[in-house]
This record gives sequence, C-alpha cells and structure tokens, in this order.
Amino acid sequence: MPAVSRSRAPRLPHVPSAAGPPERAVAAPELAELRETTVDWYRTAARDLPWRRPDCSPWGSW
Repeated sequence: MPAVSRSRAPRLPHVPSAAGPPERAVAAPELAELRETTVDWYRTAARDLPWRRPDCSPWGSW
C-alpha cells in the first residue's frame, strides 16, 4: 500500500495574543496575510468528504 502524503501546514507569522500589551498588537496587513495563508492551505489540503458537499442533507450523506 503506498504511503499517504499529507501536506504540512504552512509556517504562519507569529500572532501575539489579544491579551498582550498594546505595543504588540497585530497590524491589519499581517492579519490579512494570516487569513489568506490559512484559507489557501485549507483549499489545497482539504479532503473530499461527503458531508462537505452542497447536496448533502442534514440526515446523512448517502
């Protein structure tokens, strides 16, 4: 059986906690980059699961 290749999550820029001091606040462009990087990774690494399909009903995916 062939080995399953799993893509690794990209390294994301460090985002300090919202509870951190104000001088460590994250700038809007950094948040936008983080969001873009994360969404792009999910698009490329997503698996085709039946319950994610638009035609799946709340009562099952069969």
